[in-house]
Amino acid sequence: FVDDNLPLGNRLTLKTGIRINLSTTNGNVYYEPRLNASYKVSDQIKLNASWGRYHQFISKIASVDRDQNYTYLWSASNKNIPVLSATHWVSEINYSKRNFTLNIEGYYKLTHNVIQRVFEQRFDGKNRMDGYFSYFGNAKTYGIDAFVKKDFGKHSIWASYTLSKSLESLAPPNQPLPEYTLAPHHQLHEFKAAGLLNFGRFYFSADYVYGSGMQILKKVFSKTTNDMSYNRVDAAVTYKFKPKHFSCETGFSVLNLFNTKNLR
Repeated sequence: FVDDNLPLGNRLTLKTGIRINLSTTNGNVYYEPRLNASYKVSDQIKLNASWGRYHQFISKIASVDRDQNYTYLWSASNKNIPVLSATHWVSEINYSKRNFTLNIEGYYKLTHNVIQRVFEQRFDGKNRMDGYFSYFGNAKTYGIDAFVKKDFGKHSIWASYTLSKSLESLAPPNQPLPEYTLAPHHQLHEFKAAGLLNFGRFYFSADYVYGSGMQILKKVFSKTTNDMSYNRVDAAVTYKFKPKHFSCETGFSVLNLFNTKNLR
């Protein structure tokens, strides 16, 4: 790979580069150009925009059985499994002042050569064939991430929110791709908050996670419940001490503190 950092004045910086991958499996060469622009509006505000191509030679492939159970297996690309190819567009604004940080990022990601294996019943004339059949296609994801953090001396609190949409379009080999539909892992909303308090040698921390629910849950459990959301509170205590010649820490944590029942 090769890259270059090019300042244009005191405020604008361009970072360009390219990565070249040679696959020893198929002998193909894969090019990954990258471009990033950063503009410093003031000492507190910075704007970023980036574009890039990416390839993934080892990836997870979903196997879906007749009951819509998903099993993910790691697979390396070969003559039957194409290399994942993705293009990313990302824009970002960052504000930082007096131990306060705010970051908002928008993104769009398009991925080609997605594979999924689905258990189906197919007929070849009068003969029925039951088994897993491969589907190939594309996927795209777009959304907004927001992150805020504040430090108070030795204490910190932060939170993040994601609004996103994940879509996919898959079809058997040599068949036209259908319209994009919601991907099984699609989740519209996700919110996280956490805090860390330090009093002497004691560190108290807690976090909260909320997700509006994945599409696969809404599809499989639609007849049994209306609440597909996921939420959980975790808490932990850590104690740090220094006996002779050692630096030590001990503690304990509780996951799902309020024993919330969630579909997973």
